Amino acid sequence: MPYIKSERRAVLDPLINGLIAELEMNGFWKVDGDVNYVFTRILKTIYPPESYFYLNRAVGVVESAKLEYYRRVAIPYEHQKMQANGDVQGPAEEE
Repeated sequence: MPYIKSERRAVLDPLINGLIAELEMNGFWKVDGDVNYVFTRILKTIYPPESYFYLNRAVGVVESAKLEYYRRVAIPYEHQKMQANGDVQGPAEEE
């Protein structure tokens, strides 16, 4: 859950903003490898692959972040596009 206290955000946000600025300098279409590297490096450092316990926690954090992103960003986008372009029709709905 990404809802952390404002005190932690005040510490983390300047670091994150600097990283984002650096990534944006490479251009939108060239950052995927860099973002993957950053996530993997953080996960390997914070959750060392010494045991299943740490591996499971790392995968859980990634899965939760993925679901949060999908819920907060992808779903509203999908709804917007469905409203603009129409819903997908099944065979029974086509007529």
